[in-house]
Amino acid sequence: MSYLKYRLRELLPRLSEQAKRCKDRTIKRRLYLIKAVVLSTRTIKSACEFRGIGRDSFYQWAQRLLEKRDISALSPLSRRPHRSPNQTKRAIEKKILEVKNKEPFLGPERISNALDELYAISIHPSTAYAVLKRNNAISKEYRKKRTKKHTKRYRRPIPGYLQMDFKYVPYLIGGIQYYQLSAVDHCTSWRLIRSYRRKDEQSVMTFLRELELRCPFPIFEIQTDNDAAFTDKYTVGLGARPTGCHPMDEWCKLYGCRHKLIPIGEKELNGKVENTHKYDDEEFYSQR
Repeated sequence: MSYLKYRLRELLPRLSEQAKRCKDRTIKRRLYLIKAVVLSTRTIKSACEFRGIGRDSFYQWAQRLLEKRDISALSPLSRRPHRSPNQTKRAIEKKILEVKNKEPFLGPERISNALDELYAISIHPSTAYAVLKRNNAISKEYRKKRTKKHTKRYRRPIPGYLQMDFKYVPYLIGGIQYYQLSAVDHCTSWRLIRSYRRKDEQSVMTFLRELELRCPFPIFEIQTDNDAAFTDKYTVGLGARPTGCHPMDEWCKLYGCRHKLIPIGEKELNGKVENTHKYDDEEFYSQR
């Protein structure tokens, strides 16, 4: 009997209590194979071949077990390489994270473009994504935070169906509150944006006259919420239906398009223009 078998036969009975408490299947399987080889009357080479394990693996497990004298020595080791010559250089990783921290809303494609423009560093978007993921800059929690609960989508196959809405400029300019009015086409995402000092019918009419001149396709429908600047539906004394005498309703009749109102409390139905407001906050107002 070899000296290795002799030493293992002395050690294995002392590990029986640990083996009973162990729940790791890999450790228990390796311990079973070591016992089978050690208690076999065959040579180590022959016993390993009979059990279907490599002789090198057996010697490796046995050596680790004898050194540590604990069955945890049989747990699988990390297969991570000691060095990765093709991994992105640390200096480039720092630049990627620097751009991401400065503008958290940027994705891998736009980070790749930003690095090319700012530092003349050319990397593929997949490389930027791998760096962000490796440094926990992309997470499921972040994606969930940016995902709307409203999952129903409304698609238009042709241009001409616009969504329109006001947005408060998030800070005063010269001590004055301004309002941003946006119209977005549902199919092409073509967009017209203007700012006004008042959120009223006059501002809406000024915007509509410019929209008529600048829109590159016929307008079939304009969808808005129930703000008094867009409709008289909920004005006191007029009941629960629009009269059709509101300036915007009259403009739509004259132009030959439909004015559609969304139900109260369902801003998701105006999600196209609402999303543009969110990105305006992230990419413009927060940077100025």
